[in-house]
Parts: sequence; C-alpha cells; structure tokens
Amino acid sequence: MLKALGVCAVLAGALLAYPLYMHFAGPLKFSGTGFLMDHYSEDLVAYAAFPLQSLAGLFGWGADLAPNATEATSFLGAPLLLLFGAALVLL
Repeated sequence: MLKALGVCAVLAGALLAYPLYMHFAGPLKFSGTGFLMDHYSEDLVAYAAFPLQSLAGLFGWGADLAPNATEATSFLGAPLLLLFGAALVLL
C-alpha cells in the first residue's frame, strides 16, 4: 500500500506542479483580500441572527448586521444552531 501511495504522490506531483505554480506564483497570481477587512468582518452574534431575506426577516426578526445582502446569507438563526447542537449531542 505504501508503494502505491508513493507512486500516486509522485504522479500527482508531476501532473499538478504546473497548475499549482500558475495558481500560487504565476503571472496572474492574486495577493491580498481586495476589500476592507474591518468593514466586511462578521460579528459572532450574526450566526444566531436571521437574515433580512428570510421568512423570520420578513416578520421583523432579522438583524441588519451585514454590509450587504450577500454577507447576510451566512446568518443561521438560533433554531438552526439549536438543531446543530442537538445533532452533536446525539452523535
């Protein structure tokens, strides 16, 4: 098994060397984030908040914690966090 893993590692390294070089060190590489980290960071309380575009947000339970609608899609809401906690306990 170790011999086969070694062969796979050498083959993968040979096949992926150029694409990985182009991605991380090529002429069109990307460095930095491209936006202000202070403005687009997420508060910890946002995970328990409801996004404004959800049903809870339509009923007025939404939180305006995100700078734009795309960032608000990561808001889970308290019921989903409770369900996640219950699933972890049941494992």
